[in-house]
Amino acid sequence: MIPRVVPSHTKGALGGAVRAAVHPAAVLVTDELPAYVGVGREYAGHHRVRHSEDEFARTDGDSRVHVNTAESFNAMLKRGIIGVFYSRLTA
Repeated sequence: MIPRVVPSHTKGALGGAVRAAVHPAAVLVTDELPAYVGVGREYAGHHRVRHSEDEFARTDGDSRVHVNTAESFNAMLKRGIIGVFYSRLTA
């Protein structure tokens, strides 16, 4: 999968991006953003990590549920952008 910009975090925009990238037989793991609820029903399963309850990972049956991989990817991407476009201001 090639990462791409999703124009907003609405259920329409995110749902379309998820449908385009994820096979329906997959188990979706997301944070608790309400926009994921509807599209999550279209997959074999949908686990939600509840950050608002200080939950960052849990075991659910045989599955380890977390979004750490996605969050790490996003952090590295943002850091790369900052590194490329960083400039030192001089007085």
